Amino acid sequence: IALFECRGKQRIPDLWSYFVGLSNPEHGGIRFRGKSWDAMNEEEKEADRLTIGYAFTGREKHEAQWIENLDIDENVVLAQLMNPAHSRSEVDRRLASLLESFDLDRLPGERPSKASSRDSMKAQWIRAFLPEPLFLLILVRPTFEMEDDDVARLVQQILRACNEGTAVVWIGEPPSASQVSELDPTIHFEELPGGLRPVTRPQRQK
Repeated sequence: IALFECRGKQRIPDLWSYFVGLSNPEHGGIRFRGKSWDAMNEEEKEADRLTIGYAFTGREKHEAQWIENLDIDENVVLAQLMNPAHSRSEVDRRLASLLESFDLDRLPGERPSKASSRDSMKAQWIRAFLPEPLFLLILVRPTFEMEDDDVARLVQQILRACNEGTAVVWIGEPPSASQVSELDPTIHFEELPGGLRPVTRPQRQK
C-alpha cells in the first residue's frame, strides 16, 4: 500500500495518471507488472488497464468518471462487461459479493447527476474492486463526505484485496490514525507546499 496524504483544498498531484500510463513523470519511469508502459502497444495497455480499479473523489460530479447517459448501475459494470475474459455471470457473481461487503442491497439505478455524493462514491468503490484479477487499486480522495462505518468497510475491503495480491495507491485525506496503522502502508508521503515528504512512523513492537 502506498499512501499519499493530501488534505483539505490541497491540489491532488497527478500521480494516478503516471501509474496507469496516461502520462509520464519528469524523471524516471513507471513499470506495471514488470513492464514499462512506454514499451507496451495500445492493445497491451488496454488489457492491463482492465485489471486496474479506480475511485475518484465525489467532490465534483465529473470527477467520478461516470458516463452521464447511463445509470450508475450500468456504469459500474460497463468496463468489465466489455472484457472478453469474463462472462456476464462472472461479473454478476463478483458484483453480488461486493454489494454484500459494503452492506448494500443494490446499486443506484439512476443517472449520475441525480445520485448523492455518498451513493456515487460507494458505487465507485464497487466499480474499483470489480476487476478480476485486480492488480492495482487507485483511490483518489475516496472518503470525501463518507460516514465512518462506510470508511471502515472500505478499509477492510482494501485489506482483503491486499491479501489477494493487489497493490493499492491511496491519494488524499487518510482514514483515521488507527486505520492507517491497520493498512500499514509500505510507502507513506504527505503533500506539503514544497512537495511530497516521507512520513516516518514509529516501529511496531515485536
